[in-house]
Amino acid sequence: MQRSSSTTIAYLLSAVLFILLLASVVFYLVHPRTVVQRQETPYFDEISASQYFPLAPGNRWVYQGVVKYTSSKGELLEQPVEVAMSVTGVVSGGDATLYLMSGHPGDFAGSLPEKPTSGRLKPPAQRYGYLVVANKVYLVSESDLEEVSAGVSKGSYLPQLYQTSPEFEFPLFPGQRFGEASQLARADRTHFWYVEEKNPTENGGDQSAGPAPVYGLTFRTSPDTIGINFQPYLGITSYSYQHHGTPLETSLELVDYYLAPR
Repeated sequence: MQRSSSTTIAYLLSAVLFILLLASVVFYLVHPRTVVQRQETPYFDEISASQYFPLAPGNRWVYQGVVKYTSSKGELLEQPVEVAMSVTGVVSGGDATLYLMSGHPGDFAGSLPEKPTSGRLKPPAQRYGYLVVANKVYLVSESDLEEVSAGVSKGSYLPQLYQTSPEFEFPLFPGQRFGEASQLARADRTHFWYVEEKNPTENGGDQSAGPAPVYGLTFRTSPDTIGINFQPYLGITSYSYQHHGTPLETSLELVDYYLAPR
């Protein structure tokens, strides 16, 4: 009798465990599951940044387009233009690298003729620099170039850049914003760089790691708006400027480039 009672209890316990296990399996299959995935931005140093924006000496980009502007007589004029941007040198020191640049798509301010010229206008090439620190790229004006170059080579403090904000911050993604820290929380998305969109891949650049998308960036203020399309491992593929007062518009597209083999 005792053995039969023990056997019955064992069977009951097994049945209860089987029912609980079956209920757990059914619950797992029927109810939706939440999968938590951890996403982290990959480590990005200045070497990665200067490949993401290929800034090797000798690299060159050529842009063509049109500038629409108003003459001193109030006439709305159009001037075909061309500008070449190139990397002319590099200065390294400490944790920073300064790339010396010549020419920029925004070079046309103050260089437009009273009457449109035949052919494409090529403005005097502006000298400036791109300072790369970790994943950030800062624009260094020509007036600060010599002192910043000396400071970078010594790995020293750069007081000239005390209030400078990043021109680029890599890697790019839609919704990213960078610039002056005091402006970044603005709901109107003005007075800082904002990554508006991610567009399908265009040809060009280093495709060894797979096709790279094109990101649309804007910098809006009350008087004007700057727009840039940027493709990783190729660089700036288009540049636009629009003044919200006196008509002045620039629209440039990348038409040719040379990137030194890595």
